[in-house]
Amino acid sequence: MKKFFVFIISLIILSLLTSCRAMLVKKYESDVEQEYTTEYGTENYYKDQNVQVLDKQSDFQEISSYCDECIANGYYIEALNYSKQKAEEDSRYHQIYTKCANLYMEKIITEAGNYAANRDFIKAIEILEEGNKVYHCAEFSEAIKTYQNCLPRKLQNCHVIDSAGYNYGYFENSVYDCFGNEYSSPFGFHESYDWSYHSNSYVVFFLDGKYTNLSGIFAARNYLGGEIKFEIYGDEELLYESPWVGRTTYPININIDVTGIRQLKIRNTYSDPYANSTTVDYDHDGVSIYDFTVS
Repeated sequence: MKKFFVFIISLIILSLLTSCRAMLVKKYESDVEQEYTTEYGTENYYKDQNVQVLDKQSDFQEISSYCDECIANGYYIEALNYSKQKAEEDSRYHQIYTKCANLYMEKIITEAGNYAANRDFIKAIEILEEGNKVYHCAEFSEAIKTYQNCLPRKLQNCHVIDSAGYNYGYFENSVYDCFGNEYSSPFGFHESYDWSYHSNSYVVFFLDGKYTNLSGIFAARNYLGGEIKFEIYGDEELLYESPWVGRTTYPININIDVTGIRQLKIRNTYSDPYANSTTVDYDHDGVSIYDFTVS
């Protein structure tokens, strides 16, 4: 009986050992499989990442090459729009877009500058305005403003930096000279009761070296008593001196080179205003007409 009991106990222990061994083997196999799977998965992950990086590098190079080719063939707007679209999709492409924008801006400014060098400021402004529609930037706006200041304009619309003697002024409406010729908003000078003002009366306009030509007409009005003449100075150098002009003198046409002139002075001299005093009207807008344009 005792031996039988020992035999039964031995079988139970053997069964337990066998079962434990099987469990250990299964766990080992499971661990090995899991380790293999993990290593294989990690390898695939890095492989996929490398492929993605290479794909992105390839895309960047392709996009950059395409934009370079467009610009080389003169298709700046195509390159600009395409790179902008890509930059909006992925910020990494913003570098390409910035490059295309700078090259386009350089092209437009250079092209406009070539026209401006030939004094064709209207065409230069047109080019800049069209460029600004495609790519709005401060550089285009500043260049437009600069060239607008160089367009032909009435002399009185230039900045007045100095004046002396009788009052300088301009006419808001059309006026007529002694012969009935009409002038649209010219400028002129007022007569004065104090004759001492007439010895040194002038007005100075600031041209800032932007213009090359001063042209226009000088004429007398019926309100002029006696005669008047004027002198034009460019940076204190005498450029032109008119003859004496009275109510019976035909209008004088002038055409003067003012290239590089920064300050333009117009100086007036009157003869005796009382020589025909019945025609002098001190309450009127002026006695002389300067219809001058700088370009």
